[in-house]
Amino acid sequence: MQRLSSIIDRHGDASVSLVQSGTNDANALRTANAFEGDMQSLVSRLFAEGMDVHVATLPPILDAGSGLSSTRNQRIDQYNDRIRNNITGALSGADIWAFFAPDDTGDSVADRIRTFLFADDLHPNGLGHAIIAQLWYNVLVGDSTGTAVVPFIADFLSRSNYKLNLLEDGDEYLVDSAAQLTSVPASLQSAIWIMTAQADSGNSSSDFLSFDLDRNATVYVAYDADAGGLPNWLNPATSAFTEVPGVQLTTTQTSYRIFSRPVSAGSVMLGGNNAAGAAGASDMYLVGLLP
Repeated sequence: MQRLSSIIDRHGDASVSLVQSGTNDANALRTANAFEGDMQSLVSRLFAEGMDVHVATLPPILDAGSGLSSTRNQRIDQYNDRIRNNITGALSGADIWAFFAPDDTGDSVADRIRTFLFADDLHPNGLGHAIIAQLWYNVLVGDSTGTAVVPFIADFLSRSNYKLNLLEDGDEYLVDSAAQLTSVPASLQSAIWIMTAQADSGNSSSDFLSFDLDRNATVYVAYDADAGGLPNWLNPATSAFTEVPGVQLTTTQTSYRIFSRPVSAGSVMLGGNNAAGAAGASDMYLVGLLP
């Protein structure tokens, strides 16, 4: 509130304002009543300037061991209830909570946290931020134009420590290594990536990594170019994958050959890095996805 007047002064022609509170309020454990009072003051001040005021819900926090039942997430849930139901003059904003803590059973209660979209316990990663932007786009533009965006993700990753992210040159691409990408093929610049773990490079299971897709897509697997043999689940001679000719992904650790196959909406299963047929693959593969 102390800074709001100067913000309004700098944007005197604004007709719309977007209010998005962070998770620090929940860290401080302010009561829901205090939060509501603060939010109402903000909205009323902006509304008095003749603006449409859209208020987003807060995202969850990754509280290790307690998840959605943690004190902080229960407090955030209370804040969000006040945002949805109690703030006079507020219009709906990006429902960040609903996407990052989805209701899978349809009972209006969050069932899990999409941990793979977080950079740490508090902050979304690059893909998480892009999704928040898409949610805001739908609020402001998509509903009126019929061009709403349904964010594209791989859901229900079977490896709980893996992340889903946007990756570009210079980014770390594994969840347990400082190795960085040095060259991403142009054809995969807009892909979303499953960041895997180098510690799993020796896995020999035929059913290692599964995830769900809500639409048809192309799955790309970047596989260690130094390997002497491909696992059967990836080998074009024994699978539906084909090698993408003349395309490589390079990193500070190694170079990767790129293989792809189309998949239908539903569950996708990939084998281990050193499953049957593989030989000499010392670096863990990573997975790219394009709808």
